[in-house]
Amino acid sequence: MCRKALPLMMALCCLCFTVAGQERKLDELLARHYEALGGLEAIKSVQSRRLTGRMTVAPGMEAPIKVQFKRPTKMRVDFIVQGMTGSQAYDGETAWMMMPFLGQTAPERLPADQAVNLIKQAEFDGPLVDWKEKGHQVELLGLAQFEGKDAYKLKIIQNNGDVLYHYLDSGSFLTVGQDGKEVVQGKEVDFKSIIGNYKDVSDLHLPHSFENRQDGADSGQQITFDKIELNVDIADEVFAMPQ
Repeated sequence: MCRKALPLMMALCCLCFTVAGQERKLDELLARHYEALGGLEAIKSVQSRRLTGRMTVAPGMEAPIKVQFKRPTKMRVDFIVQGMTGSQAYDGETAWMMMPFLGQTAPERLPADQAVNLIKQAEFDGPLVDWKEKGHQVELLGLAQFEGKDAYKLKIIQNNGDVLYHYLDSGSFLTVGQDGKEVVQGKEVDFKSIIGNYKDVSDLHLPHSFENRQDGADSGQQITFDKIELNVDIADEVFAMPQ
């Protein structure tokens, strides 16, 4: 009996050491990631962000865009098309939109799938900062190729059960992209986000360009921010759905 139990105990011990080693590597990687961004203290000192720039809405056509965030989970996106301003926002409880160029002249609650996607984006520091406290699970899968470059691939099981893959550049430890699945108009589709053009903003090093692709497309919607402001005064009412 003892002889049979010994190999099992050894296997369990090896498994424990392996898991502990993986967790240590993950902690070390994330520490370098936080430091590359400017450090955890600087990251957590930011209470609000305002980003202004432009995004593609059709081939050869761009629209001005403004995105505002406020801790812990408030977000609003405004963009101008055909002289009219479209909006999507989440005030921490209600996700809503208003698209006058589509004939929607009064604010409406976002459909469930769009609301879920917006709520994820509203997570102020993203899923990696304080991930345990937020109820996420993070696993380091090792090195992978992302857009032709070596990157550490992280599997994130978010607190709502959705799975997201996050890529950190193997040299800079900065986020270079994400991919996974999301629901669009009731259908599950593959998506990829390419993130780059990092610049210093106060004490942080932040990305200024994003490209969002779906279904394996070679290109997608591009968003470029010309200006990022930190700790700006943004009233809570900005995020609330107008009555």
